[in-house]
Amino acid sequence: MTAFIRKNPFATTDLITAIDPKTEMIRLLSEHASSVGSPLSDSDRQLLASENPVVDGATESRLRALVSGVIANQKATGRDSDPKSFVSAVEWATDGEWPYVAALAEAEITGAQVVERFERRDFSAWWLLPGCLVIIVLIALIVLLARKLF
Repeated sequence: MTAFIRKNPFATTDLITAIDPKTEMIRLLSEHASSVGSPLSDSDRQLLASENPVVDGATESRLRALVSGVIANQKATGRDSDPKSFVSAVEWATDGEWPYVAALAEAEITGAQVVERFERRDFSAWWLLPGCLVIIVLIALIVLLARKLF
């Protein structure tokens, strides 16, 4: 089986022209929202950019309908195959984070009833202290054994 590695279409060597996929998704959503007469507020944009926000049902329904509209418009115009389209940006916007706009898009694309929340797991260091103690004991035993042999 051959694996294909795709280059991130949003990454460039020039930092001035580089585009953040999450920001691009929010921009496309904002343009669509303005075109249908339901412009996004600054708080909506912050909500879409954040990870696991607390969202009331009416806001989630409104934003999900807007996401659905963007996806439908891009499919109708054939722009969904563009590497920098809204749907393509989901893959790159979730690289290292899980913004709400990507969660909404994924729910719409997969037909999920519930928008998936992302749970980050903190580094669990419960084993660090016992692990260090075991290493110290092993080193001490090696040193004692080496002294007796030499």
